[in-house]
Amino acid sequence: MIFVWIGSGANKSEKLRAMEFATEYLASQGRPPNVPIARVMEGKEPPEFWEVFAGKTLGGREQDAKKWKG
Repeated sequence: MIFVWIGSGANKSEKLRAMEFATEYLASQGRPPNVPIARVMEGKEPPEFWEVFAGKTLGGREQDAKKWKG
């Protein structure tokens, strides 16, 4: 499963394209198109979402940006 997390600061375009980005990601990774994708809104994250992070938040947007930019 892929979670598409949409932050409260996301603009309309980001919200609309989130699922498109997820399907593009699956294709770029050679994953089958039938992998489940769950849209998750900030503040309404289900327990399954947090289990991926051992039940903990990881430092927010700034920390994530550093991680992905390398």
